[in-house]
Amino acid sequence: MNYPLYSCYMNSVMQSLLNLDEFRERYAKEGEEHLAKCERYPPDCFRCQLSKVAVGLWSGKHSVKKEAKPEMIEGPDGKLYEKEMEVNSNIILLSLTQPINQIAISRRNSSFHV
Repeated sequence: MNYPLYSCYMNSVMQSLLNLDEFRERYAKEGEEHLAKCERYPPDCFRCQLSKVAVGLWSGKHSVKKEAKPEMIEGPDGKLYEKEMEVNSNIILLSLTQPINQIAISRRNSSFHV
């Protein structure tokens, strides 16, 4: 493909075609059988190429979802939080105010001992 930025359009077309029973039957369901029996050089066989794409998309073999563990970060309160794209505003507020609170507490404690 000369225009790799158009791959999303190609993907959309392939998904639409795979929703047609006739296309899915010929290229996805019968595709593996064709790939096993075809004697032509695969890059020169249009049916081989469409079958590879259709079998890959329809079979689900290549779309195995991996379970990801969320990355955890320790907040200023000592609790663990999931690291996300957007940080929880409470954590930000706590981290900004904690040093100020500690200074205020230490000043207040020192003034009582005078």
